[in-house]
Amino acid sequence: MQKTLLTILGLSLASSLMSQGILDQYIDEGIKNNISLKQASLEFEASLESLNEAKGAMLPKIDFSSRYTKANGGRNFEFPVGDLMNPVYSSLNGIIGEEQFPQIENLSLNFNRTTDIDNKLTLTQPLFDKRITYQKNIAEDQAKISQVDVSIQKRLLISQIKKAYFNYLKSVKLVELFDSTRSLVEENLRVSEVLYQNDKVTLDVTLRAQTEIGKVNLQIAEAQKMKNNSRAYFNFLLNKPLESAIKTEDETDDPTLPSALPASTKEREEFSKLNLGLKANESERKLYESNNLPNIYAIANYGFQGSEYEFSNESDYTLASLVLSWNLFSGFQNKARKQQSIIKSQILQSQEEELSNSIQLEAIQAFYDLKEKSQNYISTKKMIEEAKSTYDLINRKYQEGISSQLELIDARTNLTNATIQNIISKYDIRISYADYERVTASYPIENI
Repeated sequence: MQKTLLTILGLSLASSLMSQGILDQYIDEGIKNNISLKQASLEFEASLESLNEAKGAMLPKIDFSSRYTKANGGRNFEFPVGDLMNPVYSSLNGIIGEEQFPQIENLSLNFNRTTDIDNKLTLTQPLFDKRITYQKNIAEDQAKISQVDVSIQKRLLISQIKKAYFNYLKSVKLVELFDSTRSLVEENLRVSEVLYQNDKVTLDVTLRAQTEIGKVNLQIAEAQKMKNNSRAYFNFLLNKPLESAIKTEDETDDPTLPSALPASTKEREEFSKLNLGLKANESERKLYESNNLPNIYAIANYGFQGSEYEFSNESDYTLASLVLSWNLFSGFQNKARKQQSIIKSQILQSQEEELSNSIQLEAIQAFYDLKEKSQNYISTKKMIEEAKSTYDLINRKYQEGISSQLELIDARTNLTNATIQNIISKYDIRISYADYERVTASYPIENI
């Protein structure tokens, strides 16, 4: 019994953490495959296309149009050419004595051509339009915000992957411990039954041993459920089949814990996002102000007109225009939009102060949580030493017939519980440290 218990203790004290190499591999896999991060990356790509669209407004635009018109009726213009010329023609005929000049009728002209065709290319080039510049600036800032969102999501995902993995390792070690403990209590039951059959102990000793087996089975079921759930969640983060096996690798070194709070938490990506939002809002305000400025465009047309489709020197034409447009009054809409952007800027500035306080609070909480987990881990190591010494002492007394089986079982239970707490606290340090890295932005993500 003592040898089996020492095996349990040895397994617990050698509880392993995966190596940094395997952890990095899983982090890389999660960043490549995680669905939420893919969505954030696609949104960033879409923002880049919006930026390209805004830049395109500064380039010349060329349009082609073709118009074919069939007209019938419409406004007529009466031209009294007969009334004007016929008296002259009559006088001339009288002078020469012959009807050399016939009488003519008045003309009725239609403004619409019966058939009209117009094919043209139109080139439009903005020469002065401040709205285009500010729209490009806004799109550029929005693209940078989307890029920062990717970094925020990436940092959160790394923390989630680490915590999920350590939770899985914790459950694996607990299952191994309870499996070994079950072997121990089953051996205890076998010995108790032999002793009872030989009238060395009473029935209650055997019943107590059976009860211990039931308790261990409950612990195994709970640990197995924790193992299955943590494995499924970890694979969910990596976008893998939920039942996929997870690699583990032993590591004996504990993480190097910070001795004090970081001097600043300004490395968090959320600050960059807020500053970019303020910058984009300033460009938006200037955009509304620029609506009061004149806009100048150069427009050139080249095409062919006529009553038939033909492309010749007689039917082609060119037009060049310099167009100035100036909005003089728009019902105070620009003023209202400008005021909205000013109010929005004030909101963002107040959010900056709130964000700073919030992140600082997160950092304080993460630091002291990590400090507590470290102290707990040190305490559990002392608990194991004390529980092991107690168990060794009682086991010797039991072998000599001085102590009862109840005392031995209690000593074994205390040692098992101390080992459980040691496993939990050791992995809780890693889980808490993953949170601390995210909150303080101390984990480098630039090259991931």
